[in-house]
Amino acid sequence: MTRTLRALVYGDVDLNLIDGSAVWAQSTVQALSRAGCDARLLLKSPIRTARLTDPLAELPRVTLVRPHEERLLPGPADRPMSPVQASQVLTRLDDEDPCDLLVLRGRRLVTRVVADGMFDGRIWAYLTDIPQSAAEMTETARAELGRIAEASQRLLCQTEELRCFLETWVPEAYGKCVLSPPAVPEPGFPMPERDAPHDPAARLHRQVRTALEHPAHDPAAGAARPARRPRRTAHRRRQDPRRSGPPGLPGGDGACAGRHPRCPPPRRTAP
Repeated sequence: MTRTLRALVYGDVDLNLIDGSAVWAQSTVQALSRAGCDARLLLKSPIRTARLTDPLAELPRVTLVRPHEERLLPGPADRPMSPVQASQVLTRLDDEDPCDLLVLRGRRLVTRVVADGMFDGRIWAYLTDIPQSAAEMTETARAELGRIAEASQRLLCQTEELRCFLETWVPEAYGKCVLSPPAVPEPGFPMPERDAPHDPAARLHRQVRTALEHPAHDPAAGAARPARRPRRTAHRRRQDPRRSGPPGLPGGDGACAGRHPRCPPPRRTAP
């Protein structure tokens, strides 16, 4: 019989506010519960309004971890956790009850957790505050994202364009990027029908079920085997110094021009 998958969830977000990032945390925990996981949601700040947390407390196999009320943090109990504090608390929770996957949101947070090195191979990183154009993708940013990708089991991307962009510029991300559309989309973003195949919650549910049926990491078995690097192809050939774009791409606008296996063909613009 397949054992129950154990998940830790933390986003660098305040669940006292009703915004896209807070709703992401709620919908992620709902999807994990729906997939049959034991989910623990670590709260960043003391809860003053329970509009988002009360529905979670009623779900099966869901635990809300309140570090301020439970005295898991030194010092004042009314300040939001910093990324350093969050990484320390997550490590403590994992020591008490090892998790199979750690779902994180926020670049500063993920960078800190990766630097501490306690969750390699178990991280599901949801990154939105990252460079998304060639002009913004510096060598420093590429190196940082490469370290995050190497330590992650999954990289959750809001759009197909972002997935294509990451896998093109960050070779370590190749094969780890999966789609996870926003729970609260921007105005004009096409909304899927609820419970349809492309519903964000249903998509995350399927991804978690896949991890449950084919686990890549078992805490009792030690560190996970690192993902195999993809074979170098013409799409990832040596950088031409005359170009500012990533290897294999013409120009420096960050577009793949349809060369990436998952990229849509380039849109034609009016002259």
